[in-house]
Amino acid sequence: MIKTGSSKVGAITSDLYRKILDQVPLVTVDMLCVRDGKFLLGKRINKPLQGKWCFPGGRLLKNELLEKALIRKAKEETGLSVKAPELLAVKEFFSPNSRFGPSTHSVSFIYKVRLGSGVVKLKKDAQHRRFGWFSEVDQKWPEYVREVLLLAGFKYEKVVK
Repeated sequence: MIKTGSSKVGAITSDLYRKILDQVPLVTVDMLCVRDGKFLLGKRINKPLQGKWCFPGGRLLKNELLEKALIRKAKEETGLSVKAPELLAVKEFFSPNSRFGPSTHSVSFIYKVRLGSGVVKLKKDAQHRRFGWFSEVDQKWPEYVREVLLLAGFKYEKVVK
């Protein structure tokens, strides 16, 4: 986690992070959480993709294994304890802006996580306004999200005329 201003979180200040974003692609993990034929998306609070439905996830930390990062981000962003993530895809994402200002280039490892039936309690975090379970892909969602969902076997919503 990185705080704004010049306060340190670990060894990275927000000023240093801004410089990193300006020069280096980020490695991230995203979670396609599936339960009872539905998938989970969160409506983002921050840039990039502010106000859009996206997968929970985030940046890989130095010396952190990809699967461990996914487990950490799932817990931080949704409150879910996930097991046995399955690598679904690796995608690049480009955004003209970020919460810290500079454009971003992310290389994201997208993992599919299956949850059992029953009640799932989600916690809100600083990244998402709310969460929703969906069964069909919406044409209005970001291209990156739609591509991953189609790859996972979900279909576009039926248009009723």
